[in-house]
Amino acid sequence: MYDFVDRRVTSLDRGGRFLIWSMRSWLASYGEGRCPAAALGPAFVKWGMIEALPHFAMAMTLLARHAHHPISFAPLPCGRVREDEALMLGLFRAMRDDTPDRVTETLGLIVDEDSVAPLLTALTALAMRLADAGLIPETPHSTASEAR
Repeated sequence: MYDFVDRRVTSLDRGGRFLIWSMRSWLASYGEGRCPAAALGPAFVKWGMIEALPHFAMAMTLLARHAHHPISFAPLPCGRVREDEALMLGLFRAMRDDTPDRVTETLGLIVDEDSVAPLLTALTALAMRLADAGLIPETPHSTASEAR
């Protein structure tokens, strides 16, 4: 997670930028009372990720409704990665690199106990599709301009 906090969105790889845009867009649509899946559908088609949209929608719904604290994502034009966004990017990387038990423990810190299993199921399916498309976020490379 800490590898992503306060990074410039432009410093992220394709997967990181896709997920930041998707999370921010989903939350904006949800907050405006619009159907997030309809709003995100065309972009998921463009990125070859339409099969992942139901899993993404389930994960975001569980986070929005069952998180221990309200999940906070930046508005779309924000140029920096916020803490909760970094947490999510780190989770997707952990889905690839860590043991399922470790990911489950982390999810238990984010959502209520009854939501851990369905969130893990949704994130696992989503991570598999992200991996197939080469969109699992990688740790951004540090640059001098990131420190500013």
